[in-house]
Formats: sequence, structure tokens, C-alpha cells
Amino acid sequence: MENKYWLRERLSVLNRNLTSILIAVLFLGRGLAQDFPVQSISSELGLSQNMINCILQDDKGFLWVGTKDGLNRFDGYRFKVYRNDPFDSTSLSNNFINDIVQDQEGRIWVGTYRGLNLFVPDQEIFQRITPDSALRHDLHSDKIQSLYVDFHNRVWLCTDDHVLHLLEMPFASRNVKDLTIRQIKYMKNQAAGQEPVFADKVLQDKTGVFWAHSRSNLFR
Repeated sequence: MENKYWLRERLSVLNRNLTSILIAVLFLGRGLAQDFPVQSISSELGLSQNMINCILQDDKGFLWVGTKDGLNRFDGYRFKVYRNDPFDSTSLSNNFINDIVQDQEGRIWVGTYRGLNLFVPDQEIFQRITPDSALRHDLHSDKIQSLYVDFHNRVWLCTDDHVLHLLEMPFASRNVKDLTIRQIKYMKNQAAGQEPVFADKVLQDKTGVFWAHSRSNLFR
């Protein structure tokens, strides 16, 4: 019972701090920050680096912050930092975090400059997915640029060379050995045959239509 109240108190503090951060992001650039209480969250609380690339609040209330030097999990009081350890294959594959998402099964996916990672919460470790790993996938590059979870709980992935991929995993699985990754291709013309869809980001609108864009193309 004590653990229940302790967790509830921590999540309450976390939500208050998250609200402050979101308010700062939304209004600071508009000159309205003086009208709202804003708390600066910095390396003094254990944040690994102040260059932030992505942010996520998971289904347990924790705030995940991806930086150029590590992945951080904020519990409302302090940050816990996850980094690559060259002598530990269950650590992050790389410290440069580009994107982080959570799917409907509660699985947390972390895209880095050197591979994709699946977080294993009960062991506090990561399972790595890279082009040279012995898994059933067609991952074009290990430099993950963006991630997106669609309405059907599939994870879409864009690499730095703008190739769009689709990740699919059985409903209750937590093992990347069950993961399949394939490149998304389209028929450009009969002569050229199928070519990869080049995209930097993808999203699904409320009608279920997928949109993917790159610097020079928009697909749906």
C-alpha cells in the first residue's frame, strides 16, 4: 500500500513538472512565458545533456528525454541516464538519441544514430536491432531518423538515407527475434519497377490515410 501511495505522489510531481516543460515549449517563443509558472529542468537534476532531440511521456507517467549524449528517464525528482557501454551488449546501441516512441503494448522503441533499441523494463536493458544483427529484417541503415506508431500498433521507421520501413511484432511479444522489418516500396513505372519510398517522417491522419514526406516528395 505504501508503494502505491509513493508511486502516486511521484507521478503527481512528474505531471506537474511535465506541464511546466510543455508550457515553456509552447509559449516561451511567443513572449508569453511570464504569464505562466515555468520550471527549468537542466543537468543539475541529472540530465545527461542539454541538447534535446525528442521527448516522451510513457504510460506509467515517466518522462523520457533523448539527447545527443544519452537517454534520460525523469521520475519527477531526478533523471536516470541510459548510455552505451561498449562492453555490454544489453546497453543502448548509441548515445545519440534521435527519436523515442511507445506503442500500444507499452513497448518503448528508441532510435539512435547507430541502430534501433527496444527497452526491457523489468531488467532495465535494451535489445538492439542493427543491419548486421541476425534478425529477420530489411533495415537499410543503422542511423534511425524518426519513428511513428500507427492506429494498428505498427511502428514506422525512417533512416537517415530517407528509406521508409515498417516494423511488425506479435501482440504480446517482448523479444526482437519476433520482429520483422521491411522497406516500403512503390511502383514508379513499369520500366523502373519498384523503388523505396524516400521519407523523413510519416503520420496517419484521422481518416486512416498515411502521409510520408521528404525534402522533395510527399506520398500517401
